[in-house]
Amino acid sequence: MDTQYYMVFDVESIGLHGIGFAVGGGAFYKNGTPMSSFLFSCPTEGLKGNPEDIEWVNENIPLLEITHRSPRQVRKAFWETWLEYKKIYPGIVMVAECPWPVETNFLSACIQDDPTRAEDAPYPLYDVSSIMFACDEDPLADWERKEFELPVHDPLADSSLSARILTSLIQ
Repeated sequence: MDTQYYMVFDVESIGLHGIGFAVGGGAFYKNGTPMSSFLFSCPTEGLKGNPEDIEWVNENIPLLEITHRSPRQVRKAFWETWLEYKKIYPGIVMVAECPWPVETNFLSACIQDDPTRAEDAPYPLYDVSSIMFACDEDPLADWERKEFELPVHDPLADSSLSARILTSLIQ
């Protein structure tokens, strides 16, 4: 990739195919330097999903600061951040680690909320796990986390780990 900037993001959802309720990430320079970050979340109470998925979320997702009242508002804030990053960081590309199905469903929901967003949708969406595979790294391996990449399942921490993996492999 011949770009200087990456917007790396991670989404937490009710199950792999359920509604996204939290998104975090940031803009990173190609050497891994973070330029900006964001974390948006809404309450999970009342969100639909099968009982096992809701139980998993309640047991595994760390307490996140509530910044918005609904998943739709979380998606709106995310999209506004993406548009802002596109203005600030020329040529920025969007990246997620293993984006199917959670992050891709989230992006599809962003477009469903407002079809005019399609013209600014990320294309292509880069995938850290595919880059890992191409570099002979195991995409399913557990990488040791640095302090700022904790706790697990915090979308900002998870995206920071993904950004570190990405930038270490492409340098």
